[in-house]
Amino acid sequence: DGRRKLLDLASDLSGAVDKAKDTAEEAGEKIKEGAEKVGEKVKEGAEKAKEGVENLVGKGKEVAGRVQEGAMAAVDRVNDFVCNVSDSLNGSACANATMNGTEMANDTIGETIDEDGEDADGEDADGEEAGDDGRRKLLDLTDA
Repeated sequence: DGRRKLLDLASDLSGAVDKAKDTAEEAGEKIKEGAEKVGEKVKEGAEKAKEGVENLVGKGKEVAGRVQEGAMAAVDRVNDFVCNVSDSLNGSACANATMNGTEMANDTIGETIDEDGEDADGEDADGEEAGDDGRRKLLDLTDA
């Protein structure tokens, strides 16, 4: 009767060991599956983070491009403004001075020197009596 109890105990103990072994294998499989799922989630998260960073970089480049375009447009507008102001200040003054100078020169030339290059007294611009120094030949060429 003690032998039977020992055999029953050995059988129960062997069953418990087998059951513990099966439970450990199942737990190991579940841990492995869980780790794989966690790994997949981490990989998905990393891919999403990478996509987010790429989108952020793309947006940054887009914004930088817009900023650069805006800056270039602003520089162009400033250049246009400066040129307009400069033209307004210098152009008008220069245009007036040039026109006044031209009118004055035309008036002086028209009043004092005739077609032959002589003044009203028959003298050339140096105060000497007008001679044939080439001016008359040039005037004759322009009349022809």
